[in-house]
Amino acid sequence: MAPSTRLPNRSTPPPDRYIVREADTVKRTRFFDAFDARSKDESILSICKDLQVTTPTARRWLRQRNLIGQTAYRRTRKISLRLGRPFSVSQNQLEMLISPSQNPVRNQTYEAQLDYHNIPLSKRGLQRTLTRRANGSRRYKQTYIGKLISQTNRQKRLEYGKTYQSFSGHILRPPGAWYEPQNIQQRGEKNGVKLHIAAWVNWHGKGELRFYNDENNHTVRPRRRTKPRESKYETDKDFAQRIREWKASLQHKREYKPKGNSMTQKYYYERLLPYDIDAIS
Repeated sequence: MAPSTRLPNRSTPPPDRYIVREADTVKRTRFFDAFDARSKDESILSICKDLQVTTPTARRWLRQRNLIGQTAYRRTRKISLRLGRPFSVSQNQLEMLISPSQNPVRNQTYEAQLDYHNIPLSKRGLQRTLTRRANGSRRYKQTYIGKLISQTNRQKRLEYGKTYQSFSGHILRPPGAWYEPQNIQQRGEKNGVKLHIAAWVNWHGKGELRFYNDENNHTVRPRRRTKPRESKYETDKDFAQRIREWKASLQHKREYKPKGNSMTQKYYYERLLPYDIDAIS
């Protein structure tokens, strides 16, 4: 018969020696309550013996409560601004990287900036560090702006904004009444400037914009109606009547000025076509 694996003595083992460890919230709270309600003759040592708390631990709890207040009643971790290994890049270095006056290579790649400032990080590590500790900073495409606004145009824009700042173009009306006279707004005339531009573009490149204008200022005349021809299916009387109607419809001689600039074939092959031929060549 196999020997029994059970212990012959099943009595409860004696308690181990008291081990000093971080107490839970209940014991710490009981100590604070007993300490606050103690009499003048009662010492911290007697309170610690009653609650089975060591004297150094009790004094440490009291120091924590004086420093952090009610937070000391709960189980707390080690008080520190950051747990773990120290950062490879300090906060001052990050502020230097994003500063326009302190970083002269801000417009270069991450690798070039790391080499220039001798920072022990990889490209990916620098990107993560900037995102987490520098308010999401990263390399963005620079913004392009045109010519600065002159003082005269700036003043005109300010006056226009003050005049129409409360005008939104909306009106309160019931649905379906958009054609009522009191709900219609008169649109003003548009006084624009006509620009005539010539340019070329293809897969390999593009040419410059050229603003052209015909200095001859030629006049435009309407096309004259052609003289009717006699048909073999009509009589001489009918044909004579059509001739009289044609003469009556002819307009008197007058000069017509063009509404805008226009381009003639002569102007094109004398002024614009040579430039395109040179570009192709």
